[in-house]
Amino acid sequence: MMLLIFVIGVLSLMLLPLLPAMLELVRKTDVTSLGINRLHTGSSNVFAENYRKYLESHGLLNQLQNYWNSRLSAWSPLLEKKVEEEVLATAGLAIPADFSCLKEVYCAGDVETRGSVILRSILAEGDLVLGEQNSVVRWASARNMLIGRNATLFGRMVAQQEMCFTGPASFQRIQAATIRMGKPWQRVSAMGPYRVFDILQLEHTIFFNDDIRRVVVEGNLSLPDHSFISGHLVVHGTLKIGHGCYIQGSVKASGNVHVGNAVTVEGSMVSDMSVSCLSDCVLLGPVVAERFVYLGSRCVLGSTDSPISVSSSSIRLKLPMLVHGTVWARSRGAIRHERASGV
Repeated sequence: MMLLIFVIGVLSLMLLPLLPAMLELVRKTDVTSLGINRLHTGSSNVFAENYRKYLESHGLLNQLQNYWNSRLSAWSPLLEKKVEEEVLATAGLAIPADFSCLKEVYCAGDVETRGSVILRSILAEGDLVLGEQNSVVRWASARNMLIGRNATLFGRMVAQQEMCFTGPASFQRIQAATIRMGKPWQRVSAMGPYRVFDILQLEHTIFFNDDIRRVVVEGNLSLPDHSFISGHLVVHGTLKIGHGCYIQGSVKASGNVHVGNAVTVEGSMVSDMSVSCLSDCVLLGPVVAERFVYLGSRCVLGSTDSPISVSSSSIRLKLPMLVHGTVWARSRGAIRHERASGV
């Protein structure tokens, strides 16, 4: 009898991990499509939008205070500069240096911060001016943003119109119709004259579609300087694009993509590894890489009529630069000065 109980117990323990699978065979609960919450939005500004809805639904927009400027300026020097409550302010909020706001900040107008301010998250209905060495821990949203040197920006930074970086910064996700980094510069005109490079005549092609001019190349590929390419390239290896090339299409590589100076790409640029571009490039389509994206100084990304996105685990941008759209570093993004010796 004891032996029978022992055997039954052992079998039960062996079959227990299989119980969910056996129940699924009987009930078939996993055959239907996944449910989608229609209230969810893919907008990068979703946190600010939800926070505004929260304030509206709780009637807090009718309880904005105009004493925050005087309260912060009169803060006792004996107290730590730490605000542990929500800041709900009327227009024209100024946050002095070295303050830390541990909860959300909302302002019906413009907000300006001094140096070394730490913000958990902030929603400004007007413009936002961040002083030097400011930090934003979660998210920020404003009409326009001016970001001081050496800012540390975690989470999502969204400006409805324009975002300007005056100097180096680190970030994770920034978005605006126009993102200006560093001082304006004189743009380099197209290098030309170009030499037509017929991708349909490439060796080691394993597939091509003449209708859409799409070619798949086995192995590595190097494009000569000043080449003009009409069509789309897929490379099963490393792709090197020479200086001054013009690509009227998209490129994709399973290896690294190396782009020379003054290159124009009208379509997307995708790599299963990394993308690196030297200076004065014009990239009019999305730039996506699994590991790393490097973009040299004086590059222009997207246009006012057609914003683009840049996405990778790690992103490094060199000042100055002009971006229209979104730059999303899943791990770490950095904006740095160009070295005097060049890249």
